[in-house]
Amino acid sequence: MRLKLQVPSDLDVKNVEYDAGKRELSMELIFYGAGHEALAGNVELEAFDTTILFKGPLKVSGLTGKPSVSSKLEPVLSAIEQKLKSGDADTAGKRGRKKKEGEVPSPAGELA
Repeated sequence: MRLKLQVPSDLDVKNVEYDAGKRELSMELIFYGAGHEALAGNVELEAFDTTILFKGPLKVSGLTGKPSVSSKLEPVLSAIEQKLKSGDADTAGKRGRKKKEGEVPSPAGELA
């Protein structure tokens, strides 16, 4: 297996260093306000056949220093996709009505 840590741009981290003797990767995290999170990197675990087993951002809390990693292997659904998936499709697509093929216009709308 291969573990990858992709370091974000220097807007999120600075002074990224790798010490080969200690086999240690270090960086300074930049927090954009009290209690906010900083992105330390994207973690990826890959099998020998290049199948991605895990992928997700590694974030660190500016308030507590607690790290968190969340999986991003599954695609994120939009609000309309979530409604359709849950079966609540009655509110979807009510903004406009398209004519169905073969639909006959009402006689009141025709000019003589």
